[in-house]
Parts: sequence; structure tokens; C-alpha cells
Amino acid sequence: MAKILRRAKDGCADDIKVCGIYVYHVFEPLATTRMSALGALKDTDAFICSRGLEPNDQQLVKNMLVDWQLYEHGWLVTTGESGRFRNETLFYYKCQMGDCGKYRPVALDLLESPAKVEK
Repeated sequence: MAKILRRAKDGCADDIKVCGIYVYHVFEPLATTRMSALGALKDTDAFICSRGLEPNDQQLVKNMLVDWQLYEHGWLVTTGESGRFRNETLFYYKCQMGDCGKYRPVALDLLESPAKVEK
């Protein structure tokens, strides 16, 4: 069966984004977006490096995004074969699941508000 995707939603049913990029997750069987809609896989590490973060901060962001893959047209959040996230913090925060919506991940601030790169 082909993977079927859905744009991730917050508690008010609004689409969620990270760094201005829509977030998707596997949602079977009701979704209509197919994997091909995401476009080509991009280099997540290069994207993180382009944000102008210090090496320690880059590692914090990479740890937060361990379940996330960056594509041309969106982020894809996946689980392992066990069906569990390795780090659900960001996805649960953005989707406002449980009381996770109260606690903004520090690494998200680093990712969305990177330090200025000196030239």
C-alpha cells in the first residue's frame, strides 16, 4: 500500500509549519496527498547549517529533528518500524497534543531565530 500523507494540524485544525515550511505526516487511509507531492528529498543537515547556528546548537536542532525529513515542498515526520517517534517533542508541540503545546522546545527557537552569521 502506498504511503498517504496529510498536512499536520494544530489543535484549531490549522496547518502547521516549521521555518515557513508545511509539515506532513503519514495518515492512512483518509488523506489525499501522496508522497510524490513532497517533491525531491533535500539535505536536512545542510538546511540546519544554513541557519547560521553554532555547532552545539546545530546538534540540538538535529536531535530535535531526528524524525523529520526535509523535502522540496514540506517536512515529513515519520516514526520508526516500532511506530514510535525517537523524539516527539517538536511534533507534539506544534500539533498541541496533550500539554506538550505549553512547552516550546529550545531548539525550535534556535532553528527559527538563528544567530546572525558574521561575514
